[in-house]
Amino acid sequence: MAPLAKYTRRQVHLLATAYNLKSKSLGSGNSRYPVLSKTDRTFIPQDRRYIERFISEAQSTLDEQGSILRKHRVSNNMSPGYPTKSKQKRGSGKKSSSSQNQSPNMGSATPHGYVVASDALPISDQNIGHQMLAAMGWRQGDSLGTEGTGITNPIQAIVRKKRMGLGM
Repeated sequence: MAPLAKYTRRQVHLLATAYNLKSKSLGSGNSRYPVLSKTDRTFIPQDRRYIERFISEAQSTLDEQGSILRKHRVSNNMSPGYPTKSKQKRGSGKKSSSSQNQSPNMGSATPHGYVVASDALPISDQNIGHQMLAAMGWRQGDSLGTEGTGITNPIQAIVRKKRMGLGM
């Protein structure tokens, strides 16, 4: 299909649900377009009223969700705190007072090679992942590899300036 506006794509996805079609949106920005695929359960209803009923119920749900979102946005914009996009000044070239008051340990001020969360506590035995590993025979202090060949020390998160992903 051709690129469509967000509202139109939403309606296409809604209709796809009514016909049991698989739908997804691809692309980005103004070039987003829906892709529909037929499934084993795809059908054409015999009665047009089925589609009309489906659309009216779904539209009322979407309208209700939109109403809730609008109310939430209004209450957020009226509350003090972090500025939203509409409250931010653009193009002034000056830093806001909130960015000048940041502590030196926040954001990009972290030095290269700094170990992040070195004082973090180990995962507790109440954690679901810990419990699953214990159920498979793992004990705290054991490695995760086959026959004890994996690492036993925790992985360190180190700040790397001008680097993407893991590595040095």
